[in-house]
Amino acid sequence: MASVSYWQTHYWRLIATGKVRLGVDPFKIALLTSAYARNAAHAQWSDISGFEVAAGNGYTAGGQSLVLAVNGITDDAIIYIDPVWTALTKTFRWAAVVCDINVDALVKPLIGIVLLDSTPADIVNNGSNYTLDVPSLGLFQRYQPA
Repeated sequence: MASVSYWQTHYWRLIATGKVRLGVDPFKIALLTSAYARNAAHAQWSDISGFEVAAGNGYTAGGQSLVLAVNGITDDAIIYIDPVWTALTKTFRWAAVVCDINVDALVKPLIGIVLLDSTPADIVNNGSNYTLDVPSLGLFQRYQPA
């Protein structure tokens, strides 16, 4: 199953101005239901939090903290450990990457949304551990033109 990542329209502005610092500021990843409709104008956690899966059965409200990998900061990427939800029993379709700080008027800015199955289809997890595969080249990568 392939996934598709969408970065929010304000993401690069937050990075370029230093208001969000990759590899320094805390990030979280939360699971959202299929009721969510992607909107590039969504800017903060409150814009999408109503679509988060319910707490319980292996899931904590607000999602999981993304943990920086050992040697996770390179010249070209910021690499995080794959988050694992233990004994998760949930149905979901999306994952949301949120910076867990306040930036100007944004409370927990939304950085990006991941459609976890590009079909699109729901992910149904019935009590087993669920691992979300973070790209091995890093969640955030520097573009190097040829």
